[in-house]
Amino acid sequence: MTWGGARVGAGKKPKGEHAIRIRRAPLAVVNQAPDVDGADEPVSVMAPDDLPANQRVFWQENAPKAIAQGTLTWRTVSGFRLLCEQDADRLKIKKTVDKDGWTFIKVTVDGAGQEHQELKAHPLIRDYRALCKSVETLMARFKLAPFGKAEIQVKPKRDVNPWGSFGAR
Repeated sequence: MTWGGARVGAGKKPKGEHAIRIRRAPLAVVNQAPDVDGADEPVSVMAPDDLPANQRVFWQENAPKAIAQGTLTWRTVSGFRLLCEQDADRLKIKKTVDKDGWTFIKVTVDGAGQEHQELKAHPLIRDYRALCKSVETLMARFKLAPFGKAEIQVKPKRDVNPWGSFGAR
């Protein structure tokens, strides 16, 4: 007895008419928005007028660094404003947690009338940690967060043909 051979249900399955139509449909061309002149120009170091005061501090401290890195341009202003907002919220939550304390004692009374004390973490600590993570991610996007490694400076290549000396006599 040999192996293989024609078996019931073997082979490539036929595709329905719908799948064939989709495969043969022409590809849609997506029109990209034309580049706006000056969209990649650096932004002013001064904070926008409509930025709240608690967010201006972060802008004035970090915008010059982001502009120097080339990451804060007119295209990325909305992301940088989000970073300013999240950092202000993070600081507000940190101030609240520091004032209230990082822990509190939860007192419960069971059915027999006995009091039980339990040490609990402040309910805003979870939000604080999430905001810290988000702020750090956004700071990395704008090359503002240290990442523990020295940046390698790339030297521009010289326009020298390495094969130019061969064959020339």
